[in-house]
Amino acid sequence: MVLSEEEIRSAHPKSTQTIDIFAFVDSQQIPLQNIDTPYFLTPDKRGEKVYALLRETLVDTKKVALANVVLHTREHLAAVMPLESALVMVILRWPADVRELDALELSDAVTDAKLNKSERDMAKRLVKDMSADWQPEQYRDTFQDKIMHLVKTKADEGQIEDVETDPAEEERKSADVIDLTDLLRRSLAGKGGASKGKASKPAAKEKPADKDSPRPKRPAARKKTSKAS
Repeated sequence: MVLSEEEIRSAHPKSTQTIDIFAFVDSQQIPLQNIDTPYFLTPDKRGEKVYALLRETLVDTKKVALANVVLHTREHLAAVMPLESALVMVILRWPADVRELDALELSDAVTDAKLNKSERDMAKRLVKDMSADWQPEQYRDTFQDKIMHLVKTKADEGQIEDVETDPAEEERKSADVIDLTDLLRRSLAGKGGASKGKASKPAAKEKPADKDSPRPKRPAARKKTSKAS
């Protein structure tokens, strides 16, 4: 069966510039793999009191609002939740687009692992030794930093051609993972190995949570809305 372009266009939802809330649920009920992109919500002058009322109600009830919203001619499932003095709308993946855990085909060695007390104690010791506070200013997108450095170098040199990169720079190897066993042993031995783990084991095959190829994440964008429901 073939659908015409007109038929496909007719299936597109109409953009209403509203967020249509249809239920309130506990945030813990939303699976992590369903979470996609966050947007900040801001009210117009007429909606400021309703905005504040919804925010405070969500805080008091410890609930999040499930809603339908149209972005770029596509209808999305979303969760509206409070964040300090603001409201955030998180776009959710449709359940049909998310892989079930059964699709991972994890073996019994993973799902029913026989872990003894000494192994658990070693792992807990490593977590304790490597525990730190959340410091977002220290987490950098190294690719973006390198691109901006190249742009600045070109601008400073007045070049429009390729700029040579540092040949001594080590190539990032995303296929490597930290050897957890080695980290545990070094941590217990007090050799500071927790920060100098040996990347020796090949990474496990990655399977994206969504059924389509994963898209790069965008920073939380600002979306202006006049209605919260």
